Amino acid sequence: IFEHRVYLPSIGIFMALSGLMFMAIEKRKNTGKAVLIALPVIIIILSATTYARNNVWKDDYTLWTDVAQKSPAKERAHINLGQAYHSKGLDNEAMEHYNTSLTLNPNLVEAYNNIGNIFLSRGLADEAIEQYKAALKLKPYSLEAHFNLGNAYFSRGYIDSAIGHYEIAVRLKPYIPEIHNNLGNAYFSKGLIDKAMIQYRIALQLKPDFAGAQNNLENAYRAIKKH
Repeated sequence: IFEHRVYLPSIGIFMALSGLMFMAIEKRKNTGKAVLIALPVIIIILSATTYARNNVWKDDYTLWTDVAQKSPAKERAHINLGQAYHSKGLDNEAMEHYNTSLTLNPNLVEAYNNIGNIFLSRGLADEAIEQYKAALKLKPYSLEAHFNLGNAYFSRGYIDSAIGHYEIAVRLKPYIPEIHNNLGNAYFSKGLIDKAMIQYRIALQLKPDFAGAQNNLENAYRAIKKH
């Protein structure tokens, strides 16, 4: 992200170095020969290191594995490596790195959220709820924690609690269609069809190709028609 900042300034440095090399070649033949011999060697070495570095930057997993190996005491490296493992479906390894990040810094809201998401994906809603609550103790206005806690409560059938956290999430950031859709689902499960339809429509306004919200809105129309 930040390497581009040195590209343009480095041009002047390399032009100056090249100029000095050619001046040396013109003034001293022996030095010139040494420079000409050294240049291909330098090019080969830099090419090899560039190729090796490109392999590190190949994807999130290789990048953050390299960072975690070189900076094992940095919690951000373990958080990001955990996310890379999670994206590959390797949740046990992801959990290990999230826990490592919390050992290094027990105030990482993101780590609690990520651990909670793994628990929730495994059907362990109660364990997930504890993680999301821990995140909210550290950051009471965490959008992710409120949204995730709403999902966990909804999965356990605690609909009123789910609605409460979804509504907080909507107030914190009203432009995320998934939150409106899930709030609509919670209203729908309580039989509040009109409120549910409002949320589904908002979700579709924000994201017109949101198939889930479209299906939910159609189901709401069917429920009204049945009644």
